[in-house]
Amino acid sequence: APFVKLYYVTLLELFIKMWLFIMSTSAAVMLVSACFGERIQKGKTWKWTIVCKEILETSKCVFVVAGLTAFPMMRVRMGHDISLTWNLGESCTFMLHTSNAMIKYLLLTVKTVFIWICADGWTYFKHYSLHTNKKYLYAFHKQHHAFGTPTSFASFAISPLEALWTFAPIILFCFPWFPVINKLYLPLQLALILFFVILNTYLHCGYTLLLVERTLPYIYLNTSAHHDIHHELTTTNFGEVSPFW
Repeated sequence: APFVKLYYVTLLELFIKMWLFIMSTSAAVMLVSACFGERIQKGKTWKWTIVCKEILETSKCVFVVAGLTAFPMMRVRMGHDISLTWNLGESCTFMLHTSNAMIKYLLLTVKTVFIWICADGWTYFKHYSLHTNKKYLYAFHKQHHAFGTPTSFASFAISPLEALWTFAPIILFCFPWFPVINKLYLPLQLALILFFVILNTYLHCGYTLLLVERTLPYIYLNTSAHHDIHHELTTTNFGEVSPFW
C-alpha cells in the first residue's frame, strides 16, 4: 500500500537526520568538554570499544524514536491535521477573544512549560521504575549502566523497549485534539527538543564546564556532575532533565 511505503521512507529519512544530529552533537560536546572541562571521574578513561557500543545502543534508540515520529510526520505528508502548527497565531488563541499579545504569549509559555514538566515527570517515573523494580524491569535498563564512565555517545544508549516507553507519547501528536487547548507551536517545540538533546549529551560527557555547571541550577536543570553520580552509584539522582524529581 502507498501509505506503507511512505511510512518507511519517512522513517529512514528521520533516522538518518536524527542520527547525524545526535552523533555530531555528541562529538562536539566531547571535544569542547575535553578541551575546556574538568574530568569528573578522575583516573578513569574511556575506550574506543566502549564508545562503539554506546553508539550502537544509541542508534537502536534513535531508530525507535524515528519509527514513532514517522507517524505524525506521515500524517502531515498525507494532508491530515496534527496537534502541531507552524502558525504562531493558531497556537496562541486559547479560545480567548483578546487582542492582547502579551496575554496570548504568556498563556503559550505556561502551556509549553506545563507540557514539558509533564514530559520530565513521565521520564522520571519511567527511570525510577526501571531502577527500583529489579526483578522485572531493570533488565531493560542495565545496558545503559554498563557505561559507568559514559561519554556523550551514551546519551541515548537505552534498550529499544525503554526507548518505546520513553518516547511513546510522540504518537499523541498525531491527534489534533492533543494537548486539548490549541495546537503546539512547532518551531518552539523543535527548539526545546534540540536543547534537550544538547543537554543530554552534556549530562553524559563525563566532564564539567564551570560556567554551565553554575548556570543550569539557576534554571533548575540537571548538571553533568549531578547525572554522573547516577551513573557511578545507580541508586540516586533519577531525574532526567530537572533535579526536582
